[in-house]
Formats: sequence, C-alpha cells, structure tokens
Amino acid sequence: MTEKTENTEKLSFKDYYDSIDTDQKNYLRDKMYEVGMANSTFYYKVREEKFTILELKELGVLTNQNFEKWQL
Repeated sequence: MTEKTENTEKLSFKDYYDSIDTDQKNYLRDKMYEVGMANSTFYYKVREEKFTILELKELGVLTNQNFEKWQL
C-alpha cells in the first residue's frame, strides 16, 4: 500500500509569491504574459488576490502548488 504525503494546508498565491525569489517571480510573470496576461494585470491580480480559478490552476501547474481561491 502506498501512502501519499500531501500538504493539506492551502496557500494563497499572494503568500506563495511573496515567499519566492525574484527570478521565480519573473518566471511566473513571463509565463502568464505568454498566455496573454499583461504585466500590469498580473501585478494587480497578485496585489489584490483577484486571479480567477482557471488562472490559479495554471499558476498551480507552473509552480507545482495547490492554490485556493478565497471567497469573502
């Protein structure tokens, strides 16, 4: 029997983004630009935590993380 060890703590993308180095931040920004998101839009969405669920899924694929969309 194989047991998966999973990080059950859900992380917001903003918290993750704040914790990574500049090269990783630039990589993510550039990858999102490649799929059509302007740099100013990317920074706005990071600051305001306004990514859509689909955008968070793409960021999750790029970072190998599972980000949660917080609903207020």
